[in-house]
Amino acid sequence: MKKYILLIFLFSFSISFAQDYHAEWREVMKYELDGKVKSASEVVDKIYKKAKRKNVEDQIIKCFFYKSKFLKVRDENAQSIIIKNIIEEIAISKDSKKALLNYIYVNILENYYERNRYVINKRTNLAVTDSRDFLTWTQNDFEKEISKVYSLLLKDEIQLHEVSIKEYSSIFEISPYTDAKKWSVYDFLQDKTLKYYFYDLEDFNEKNSTKIISILLSDSKEFEKLNADTISNIELKNIVEIFQKNEKYVLKNSPKEIHSLQYDRMNRFSKFIEDKEFYFSQLAILQKETTDLYLLQDIKVDFANHYYNSTTKISEKNYYTAVLSLIESVLNQKENPSAKANMEILKEKILKKRISIYLEDAFYLNQNYRAFVTFKNVDTIKVNYYKIPVSMYSELQLRRPYYENNNAKSINHDSLVLNYIENNKAVKSTVKVLPNKTDYFEYTTEILMDNLDMGHYLIFFETKNPYYTSQPAYAFKSIQISNINFVQQENNDFDTFNLLDRKTGKPIENATIKNDTSSVRSDKTGKANFKLTEKNSNSYSDLFFIKERDTLYTTYVKSTTRESQDDENFDAKSMVFFRQSHLSTGTKSVF
Repeated sequence: MKKYILLIFLFSFSISFAQDYHAEWREVMKYELDGKVKSASEVVDKIYKKAKRKNVEDQIIKCFFYKSKFLKVRDENAQSIIIKNIIEEIAISKDSKKALLNYIYVNILENYYERNRYVINKRTNLAVTDSRDFLTWTQNDFEKEISKVYSLLLKDEIQLHEVSIKEYSSIFEISPYTDAKKWSVYDFLQDKTLKYYFYDLEDFNEKNSTKIISILLSDSKEFEKLNADTISNIELKNIVEIFQKNEKYVLKNSPKEIHSLQYDRMNRFSKFIEDKEFYFSQLAILQKETTDLYLLQDIKVDFANHYYNSTTKISEKNYYTAVLSLIESVLNQKENPSAKANMEILKEKILKKRISIYLEDAFYLNQNYRAFVTFKNVDTIKVNYYKIPVSMYSELQLRRPYYENNNAKSINHDSLVLNYIENNKAVKSTVKVLPNKTDYFEYTTEILMDNLDMGHYLIFFETKNPYYTSQPAYAFKSIQISNINFVQQENNDFDTFNLLDRKTGKPIENATIKNDTSSVRSDKTGKANFKLTEKNSNSYSDLFFIKERDTLYTTYVKSTTRESQDDENFDAKSMVFFRQSHLSTGTKSVF
């Protein structure tokens, strides 16, 4: 059975304070929430002295949890005192108290090393050192001490098994989904110790790795036969011995729990197994043998994720239907809330509807145009066309270029769009039918869009979503319908824009072009010039092309004046050839 215990050690507060210490711990909590960590640490020191005087075991351990938490904000002298105190406390402690204090101690060392890794690793490793001042330790010193402490955590195996974690309820906050009576101090410390050894276990590197893998995935009785002394990899040897001792104990004292331990072992080793089919064949055997309903739900989650990850458009078989069947079988049970939550997530991945749209930014009046649609689990979409002011169009086009003022306000496009469509009516709506293969894969297609009058538009694509009925799956795109197109040129004197009819390619005469500081008109050839701006001026500008009721919006970077130089002048001639009959919006030429 999976257990979920939230250790206060780093992140959270226990709400189960001992009666005599309730007020003090409330004070610690208040100081920490206010960011007064030093004051909180001083109160913990007072609690420790009180608990030490009365020999209140769980409060002493809890104090060291908090001391370790505040260690990084204390000066080196205070850090040394904390380490000295916990070592002294370990020396006079025994059984579960000693093991838990050792765990706190090793976490202090690990966290200190991680925070100061760069400085520590520059120190010269000595062949022999017996210094107990951790402030002077080298990398080797930390690694040896950490390894030694982890090897001691499970030393008093029998006693640790017999002590329920509930005896330390003032230190741990226990999930309501956990049967704390079955969760011992040994279970907690074994999990931490295994994580330590697995962290350094990159691969097996064993001569008989295939045989070893087979045994690692076998039942407990077969696994017990593996001789750990034949394993050359130290981390793997330690891991095997820990699993073997625990499973041997459970077989003798609580045989009903053995399948959970076997599953935990198989699950932890699974990431090292390249042959996933073999792993799941062994898991299937366990599934048939166990009657543990909680465990069965976990196994179904593993199979569901395996089938899900094995399914692609090019895979031989589509397992999504089988996955959905597994999902429903777990959701209909109540024994394992965690498994149900995982299956809900997986169900959403398979069934959630999704659409995305690619569409050009501008089209001429009455142009036939199409949208490129990527969709999943969608058979129809509703397309709504909203006419919007050019100011909103400019906000939707904003992409924050690197040269733009970083102090400009950030715009949440989704909020802007959803608020607009809620308060405005669409000028046109239509329903588009998409290819529907009902296999839960993603597909693409093109849809013919509706013709629109001159102006700026927000096109909103939506479909109902099975998980969020209050908000449909949607996509949106802003476009402008305009007969105006342009080509930008740069030279030493002007920013030049050549205006062209988007459909015919003919020059557009007497159109108004506005940037953020001035306005000019196009001549008979469709050309309009802006004088270059002074250096260090704001070079990013909105740009409007206006011809009667037709307005095209864009942005550009204004060129700046160049410093005069006495360089030799050259005469040059350039020739530009365009292979396409029509230029795209904002085509730029530099001479």
